[in-house]
Order: sequence, then structure tokens, then C-alpha cells
Amino acid sequence: MGRPARAKSRFLAREQPQILARQHGRRAADPAPAVRLYPPQHPLLDLRYRAGRYLYRAVQHARTLLLRQRLSASRRRSRADGGCERQARQVRREHHTQGVRRKRKLAAPRLNDTPSPARGHTGDDMSDGEGIQTRTGPRAWWALAVLTLLYTMSLMDRLVIALMFTPMKEDLGITDFQLGLMHGLAFALFFVVFGMLLGWASDRYSRRWLIFIGVSIWSVATAFCGLAATIWQLVLARFAVGAGEAALNPSAYSILSDEFPPARRGLAFSVYGAGSHAGVASSLLLGGLLFGLLPRHFNMPFVGEVANWQGIFIFLGLPGILIGCLIWTLRDPPRRECLDEAKPDWREALAFAKGRWRFLAGHFLGFALLSAMANGYSAWTPSYLVRNFHLTLGEAATMMASISVAFGILGTIVSGIVADRMMARGRQDAHVLLFAIIAAIQIVMLTLAAMAPSLVLLAICQAIFVFLTGFTGVAVAAIQLTTPNQYRGQISAAYLFVFSLLGYGVGPTLVGAIATYGFADDLKLGWAIAVEGWILLPIAVIALASAMRPMRSAMSDALEWRATL
Repeated sequence: MGRPARAKSRFLAREQPQILARQHGRRAADPAPAVRLYPPQHPLLDLRYRAGRYLYRAVQHARTLLLRQRLSASRRRSRADGGCERQARQVRREHHTQGVRRKRKLAAPRLNDTPSPARGHTGDDMSDGEGIQTRTGPRAWWALAVLTLLYTMSLMDRLVIALMFTPMKEDLGITDFQLGLMHGLAFALFFVVFGMLLGWASDRYSRRWLIFIGVSIWSVATAFCGLAATIWQLVLARFAVGAGEAALNPSAYSILSDEFPPARRGLAFSVYGAGSHAGVASSLLLGGLLFGLLPRHFNMPFVGEVANWQGIFIFLGLPGILIGCLIWTLRDPPRRECLDEAKPDWREALAFAKGRWRFLAGHFLGFALLSAMANGYSAWTPSYLVRNFHLTLGEAATMMASISVAFGILGTIVSGIVADRMMARGRQDAHVLLFAIIAAIQIVMLTLAAMAPSLVLLAICQAIFVFLTGFTGVAVAAIQLTTPNQYRGQISAAYLFVFSLLGYGVGPTLVGAIATYGFADDLKLGWAIAVEGWILLPIAVIALASAMRPMRSAMSDALEWRATL
């Protein structure tokens, strides 16, 4: 018996005896017997029943119209927010066809197995949408390998210039301060400006196309650095290198966040961040090898006579276009963890950032200052080894590359694993807490490195310092864990803006300024690097410590909106 029939029976059982009793002048028994009379025996009873039935149907019809209007509005918003809803339906169909069925996990979600929404599940490389962690598939690891290779190549093209400061200074007749400006600020200006625009684009358009175009631009621009005959031509070429490389990180962060579940993002971004140390090592090894093989000046086909440092730029830049084609072996994964009411709009992203400004300000400033210190060290240490310990340029490059490969990559991966384990044990502020402690240790190591009387002691101090500079993956993972999909590209671009402006603009430039105007002595580069650490790293410790409590709050909010998807 349906709902209207049951309501009609209760109505007749309650009302009909009362009406009949009043008509015959007698009192009806109370409670009335359960009498079911149909059709009604009295016109008044029939009128009341029909009126009630029509009113019920009118209310139901109004509710249906209201629900249809809400559903239509929701679909219009979904079509306007970059295709998240369409991709979500596609993912749900994949989830159904693969036959993945698991029981709901009744325990409260922990940080290491935060429920991943059904709209972001693909069955082979994500959690199952019920809070149960699944194995990451080979497609995600291949994407990580290709993106790490491209990141390594970008760092190699960006930093190889540091190996050639001495011959460039002789050929172009410039000072250490001008070299620092060209290496840092000239690159950072266009990197941060185009990074904001391309971060917005990565939330809306194809991330593979953005990466491919960026790789092509910075590879050609690196080759054009080898054609520069004056410092201003070299500065313009560095502008183009910065603009091209700005396309990689926002899109790569977004792809990796969609390929890896929250519990493995710390490790994934640390492996990707290890590409920075691999890039430093590659620039030193390949640059040092080419520098030793090429004569001081030689003739190049289609170019003419060039210096050896110009030939290195050309040889390292042109193959990048072919390597960039590997991006087409990846898929552009469906966008996961999309808020229903959010759109990839800069106004909404700005409102989201304002609600978490304490966390973002401390995070951005702290890790940017760590980047400035690391870039100042990597830019000037080869020259320090040549000037103070009388190594050849090839020997200095080999020493730094060995340290970067052995300790830099290991430190970056270990830091990601440690941060993930700290979060699994309940430290929601693990990312900023870990590197607030590490920054304090770096101050000591830089001081000991400047005081080292022998090359062996210097190498030990540098190895420990490089091991402690693996912050890139942990810093990015903290942003991705606390940001919905629609805002990740734009928030990541804002982070890269601060990170690059201070890291590449201030780091190498400040060391050159201290050495030129502070000590006025070419043999004081070691102390110039240490003084930069005394200035920047205490501020980094304070900034990261101030972000600990806001990050705990941001992580709690992220768990709440992720559970509602």
C-alpha cells in the first residue's frame, strides 16, 4: 500500500464515525474503530479527502520544480568551472567499469588515509573514495619520472651560468655584482610575472600544452644565451629563459596532485623536488665536461667564432625541444578534489588565500628565504673553490656535482618521507616544523664551512648543508594538501612568485653585493655566503614557526571539505 492510500485509510478511520455520529445526534465511541470505507459515504467527507489529496499533490509538484531548478543551476556552474563535473562523471564511469568494490571504512579518517572523493578515483592509482588507500599505478610513476626529468633539465639550463662566471667576467668585463644580477634578478623577474599568468592558465587549460610550449621557449632561449655578445643581450635571453620555465611548475604540481593520493604526495613532490639537485649536478658535470673539452675559442657551424662558455649554452639548450616531446606520453588526468561551488577564478582564489593568509604568509616567506640561501650557495661556491682552494673549474664542478647527487637528492627524498610519517602520527604542521628546525642547523653549518681550513672539512660541511636543503617537495606538498583543485595552480603560482623573487633574485645578488661592497675582497666569498645565512635563515625560522598553528587549522579545514566531496 502506497503512502497516499495509507493516509486515506487513517483519515477515514478517524473522521467518518465522528461525522455520522453528529448527523444522527449521538456521540461516537472514542477511539473510533478502524473502519475503512471506500468510496466515501458522505459528500463532506469526500470533499475533505479530495482537498487534502490535491493539496498534497500541489506541494509535491512544487518541491519537484524547486529541485529541478537547483539541479539545473548546479549543472550550469559545473559547466563553467573548467569541466570538473564532466571529468568527474567520466571518472565515476571508469570506477564502475573496473569493478572496484570495497566496504566503507567505519573508523574516523586519519591524516595518512584521508578519504579521497569518488569523483577523483580511477581505481588503479588513487584511494577508493571510501578512505581505503590503494596502490599507486605505473601511470602515475611514469608521469612523475617525466616531469622530474623536465624539472632537472630546467634547473640545468637555469644554473649552468654559475659555472662560467670567471670566463664571462673576462670576456664581458663585468663585476661580481652584475653577474649576480644577471644570474638572479634578470631570470627571476620574468619567471615570477609569467608564473602568475601561467598558474591561472593551468587551472583552466591543457597542462600538457602549457608545459610543452614552456619547454620549447626556455630551450631556444638558453641557446640564444650562447649568441650574446654583450651583457644586455644576455639579460634579454635570461628574461626569455625565466618566462619559459615559469610554465612547468604550476602545471606539474597540478598533474602530480591529481595522479597521487594525499598520503603519498609528500614522497611524490620530494622525488620531483630532487630534480633540483639533479639539475645542479647535471649543470656542473655536463658544463664542466664541455668546458674541459672545448677550446677557449672555436668556430661553430652556422654561428662562427664563439667562446667556450657560449658553446656550452648552445649545446645544452637545443636538445631540450626533443626531450620536451616526452610530455605527450603522459595523460592530462581528470581534475580531482574539486569543490562543487568553486570556480577557477582569481577572485575566488584570492578570497580563499585571504582566509588562510597567516599560514600562506609564513610558509611563503620561510621557504623563499631557504631558497635564497640555497641559490646563493650554489651560485658562488664554484668560484669560492677556484679562488680560495685553487681548484680548476672542472674539479670544482665535479666536487659540487658529487655532493649534490649523493646528499642533495637523498636529503630531499628523506625529508618527504619524514614529513609524511610525522603527519601520520598526528603532526598536522609537520612540513613547517621540520624545516624550522633544519634552518637553525643550516646557520651552524655555513659558519663552520666558512671557517674550514682544509678542503676535506669544507666538503663535509657542504655535504651536511646540501642534505638539509631538500625543502622543495615538502613545501609544495603542504600547499597541495590544503588547497582545492580549482585554486592549486593559482596558489602555487603565488608561492613560486615569492619563492623565485627572493630565491633567485635575492640569493645570488646578496652574496655578490656582500663580497663586492662589504668585504671588497675576492678571497672572502666563503664569509660572504655565511653572512647571507646569518641574515636570512633566522628570519626563515621565525616565519616557519609562525605558520605552525595556522597550518594545523588549514589542515583541519581541508579534511572537512575533502570529506564532503
